[in-house]
Amino acid sequence: MDKAVLYDQKRLKLLRRARLFDRVPFVNRVYIAGSIALGNVQENSDFDVIVVIEPGRLYTARFFCLLLFGLMGWRRTLVNPKDGFCFNHF
Repeated sequence: MDKAVLYDQKRLKLLRRARLFDRVPFVNRVYIAGSIALGNVQENSDFDVIVVIEPGRLYTARFFCLLLFGLMGWRRTLVNPKDGFCFNHF
């Protein structure tokens, strides 16, 4: 598959799924990182994000991020990293 087409498909999927962050309490901003930010996507790329949280609310916001994206099946797992959100940075 053409790399530009794959990049566009992944970016659109990321943007559609990222709307769930509006439902997570205490999240101020979300930044895209990793392969999508660099434009170097692969078929099995995940969605690396940096989540900016209100001061003093780290664990609450992290809990809700992991819960909501996990319930939707959109978290990165070791078995299936493709198109899952990777929450490494809060």
